[in-house]
Amino acid sequence: MNEEIRIDVIKKATHQMEILVYSGDDLLLKHTIELNPEIFDEEEAERVMSLWAQLIQMQTHAIGMWRNIAEKLYDYLFSNDDENEDKQ
Repeated sequence: MNEEIRIDVIKKATHQMEILVYSGDDLLLKHTIELNPEIFDEEEAERVMSLWAQLIQMQTHAIGMWRNIAEKLYDYLFSNDDENEDKQ
């Protein structure tokens, strides 16, 4: 059963955002980014937070791809053993 992955990016303030990753209705990851306004102006904070959100999205996508590959490999390796045992 493959659940749909959803990523919500919520901007809480000019220097704070929250990233929530769901599988179906289950919360998998809650990530908060908070930048120091003394170091980052509003434009820089927006760019950094946007890039960070994209990084989390890419990681989530990559994990899903690896999971799919692992499931297919597992099915390939072990379903053939079951079929071979049935034939003997």
